[in-house]
Amino acid sequence: MQAPHDRLFQFTFRHPRHAAAWLQVCLPALLAAAIDWPGLELAPDRLVGPRLRRHELDVALQAPLRSDMRKVRFVLEHHSGFTNRWEPQLLRYVVSLRRVLWKQGPGENTLVVPVVLLQRQHTAVPDPNATELDRLLADLQPKVRAIVHELAPTSEAELHDPRLTPLAQLTLLCLGHLPDQDVAAALAALDRWRGPLRALVTDDGPPHPDDALDAIACYVLEVTEVTEEQLHMAFAKNLDHYEPTRMTTANKLRLEGRIQGLAEGKAEGKAEGKADTLLRLLRRRFGNVPAAIVAQVTKAPIEALDAWTEAVLDATSLDAVFRLPQP
Repeated sequence: MQAPHDRLFQFTFRHPRHAAAWLQVCLPALLAAAIDWPGLELAPDRLVGPRLRRHELDVALQAPLRSDMRKVRFVLEHHSGFTNRWEPQLLRYVVSLRRVLWKQGPGENTLVVPVVLLQRQHTAVPDPNATELDRLLADLQPKVRAIVHELAPTSEAELHDPRLTPLAQLTLLCLGHLPDQDVAAALAALDRWRGPLRALVTDDGPPHPDDALDAIACYVLEVTEVTEEQLHMAFAKNLDHYEPTRMTTANKLRLEGRIQGLAEGKAEGKAEGKADTLLRLLRRRFGNVPAAIVAQVTKAPIEALDAWTEAVLDATSLDAVFRLPQP
């Protein structure tokens, strides 16, 4: 099931006008000035690679350059975790995309620009036991260069950027500042966001303002403990002539699966954070961690991660940690 963060990201930035506003904020000024933004349009986001393997991205768009006949294909990816697991997926997609563009012939001159929105800040932890050879080999591994917009260090004031559309502002504010907030903090945030909320309901679209408000409401209900009644009251407080009937989609989502989706989404994010913490502890205690153990940790349930993390404190070797039976 698609996570609420990905769903909101795709809902907003599949619309070229909102994507154009965000891209002009996060791209280098030289590149942003070179793009013919009125020509930005959706591009195929699903590719079929070797052996019919499908590659999918969150959003793909393309626009011409102002100066010549070349086009720029923007591949947009959202990642909510603490790790850099988005890099292999994005690398596979970009390689497959370049292969497709190459097959279209020399007349197709399209440049690829990957853009990643990181919801939580990722700090690379250097391996203290890495040798000069390890570092050299690591530098030689295939990588994809991307423009990365990290939301964690971005303040609310910075996201109230007049270049952003109201929906783009609210999407970035919600992704960056709503998860893990208690009810009081989430409602206070909606009060602070009165300006973009009011601008949203008078926006010409697309999408229709009712659908856009629905998307924001669904996200609030899925990632916080705010109830529908509290959300209705917050919207009525901050919006003129607010009608609760606008939220039929949010109500339906809650009735059909909000509780299950909320539990699954929180468990997934919690497990990913615990796995990242455990791997960092293992590397600090024992040096290099074999790929097999990394794979075991990243797929493990929360109970096993907790047991292994406690074992790291007293264990004298990697084997001693992972000899523990999984709960």
